[in-house]
Formats: sequence, C-alpha cells, structure tokens
Amino acid sequence: MPNLHLEIKGPIAYVALNRPEKRNAMSFSLLMDLIETRQTIKEKQANSLRYPSRARGIF
Repeated sequence: MPNLHLEIKGPIAYVALNRPEKRNAMSFSLLMDLIETRQTIKEKQANSLRYPSRARGIF
C-alpha cells in the first residue's frame, strides 16, 4: 500500500498516511488502502488502532 504505512506492535496498529506530494489529501486510492489496512489489522487481531499520523512531516 503505497499511500499508507502500517506498523503493528503487539496489540496496537499504527497507520500513517504517506502522500506528502498531495499533502495527504483523501483520494479514492487512499480510501481503498484504508479499507484494506483495516482488514489486515482485523486479521492480525490488533486490539487498538492509532491513526491518522503522517509520514514525512505533512498531515
């Protein structure tokens, strides 16, 4: 997922938006990546989700 960065540490999943060239604006592609990420988090059984955060200093 090029638009997001997912990191799971124990029961916590961290999701960072990664579209600095577009100032992390919402797009259909980003929305689809968020949906896919949610499914991945569910499969990994993370109990807590922390987002949105940002990659490379732009939110």
